[in-house]
Amino acid sequence: MKLKIKESSCKVCPYHLDLRHKISPVQHNKTTLSQGKRYCTGISKVRAFRKSASMAIPTWCPKCKQPFTLARYNLADHAWISQPARRQLGFPPWRGQYKAPQFFETSLSAYELCKLLEHQGTMKTIEDDLKVELTVCDVFSIDDGIQTHFFLYDDARICFLPYQKKSDWEGEHD
Repeated sequence: MKLKIKESSCKVCPYHLDLRHKISPVQHNKTTLSQGKRYCTGISKVRAFRKSASMAIPTWCPKCKQPFTLARYNLADHAWISQPARRQLGFPPWRGQYKAPQFFETSLSAYELCKLLEHQGTMKTIEDDLKVELTVCDVFSIDDGIQTHFFLYDDARICFLPYQKKSDWEGEHD
């Protein structure tokens, strides 16, 4: 099964400003930014990227987290587990079904996790790499500071939840 998660890049960061295709200079916080360059506006002083086609996150990025943050959401009411028809129809989990998250640190990014899943890594090795023990119907997210990806651990497999957003899972929990 091929999952469509790409490595996080500056392209999705709200502070990334790409002026490579602009005709005239742009004013940003009393600084004139010239056309033909890319800039990071997420720090106190606007910083220009080197002339590289790569959109990889630089080591100096203030938003990037290392190690990554893993949030595990445990199911509050296990009645949902006993409803296989509901699960088989593909109803996604929602925040109201889960307890407040537990936070852990992991060295495994969402992209690396998907690569591991593609190469049929066993659940034991994946749990060892994540450094977290998962139970049935746990939702977990991996946040690298730029993007947050959500996954569901269900029946000894991990499913990517592509339409879940961090804002959907923040706030009050039971």
